[in-house]
Amino acid sequence: MTIKSNLKDIKSEVEKYANDSSLTEFTQKQKTEFMKKHTPLILIIVSAILIIANFIFSEEFDRGFWLTTLSSVLIIISMVLTIRENKKQGKN
Repeated sequence: MTIKSNLKDIKSEVEKYANDSSLTEFTQKQKTEFMKKHTPLILIIVSAILIIANFIFSEEFDRGFWLTTLSSVLIIISMVLTIRENKKQGKN
C-alpha cells in the first residue's frame, strides 16, 4: 500500500507542475531572450570561422573566392552595426 500511495503523491506532484503554465512560460521567455541577445554574436563567430576555413582550404584565389569572402565580411559588419544599434536603443 505504501508504494501505491507514493505513486499517487508523485502523480499529483507531476500533474501540479505540468499544469503550471507560468513555469513553462518563464523558461520559454528566458530562451527567447537568450536567442534574441546572442544570435547575432553566434552568427558573427561562425561566419569568421567559415572565412578562415575558406582561406585554409581554398586551392585557387580567383574572383569567386574574393567575392564570397567580401560578402561574408560585409554580413559580419552589418551584424556588428546591428548589435551596436540595439545596445544604444536598450540604454535609452
